[in-house]
Amino acid sequence: GGGRGEGGGGGGTSELTVAPNTFFTKTWRVRNTGTEEWPIGFFLAHKEGDKMEAPSSVILPPLSAGGETELSVHMRSPALPGIYQSQWQFYTANGTPCGDAIWCTVTVSSEEEMCELTEQLANMTHEDPSPSSLSP
Repeated sequence: GGGRGEGGGGGGTSELTVAPNTFFTKTWRVRNTGTEEWPIGFFLAHKEGDKMEAPSSVILPPLSAGGETELSVHMRSPALPGIYQSQWQFYTANGTPCGDAIWCTVTVSSEEEMCELTEQLANMTHEDPSPSSLSP
């Protein structure tokens, strides 16, 4: 048989929602899928899309084969609400691209929208609406 699951999750994409003109940190979890340790000098660089004041490149830590690490890039959201995407690529020390590109998708919401979102989340987390259930 085999129906497809509902919804879709992209591989290296995860979405963030931030307020306009706000500093944030994008973190990717990456794995060395090769058979050798990543050499010194491997780096992640902005390739295309909205850079959002991120650094042009980020040096990667040496990572053994099969190892995982987290990579963080500091960015700033644009002033106008909308959806912004930036694409990043891994490179060897001499600038040769390697591996798959990874994406950062950021939804910039106005402050009114952010407040509504926060209220919705707050409402969802309250389990018991009636605190008056205590016995005398």
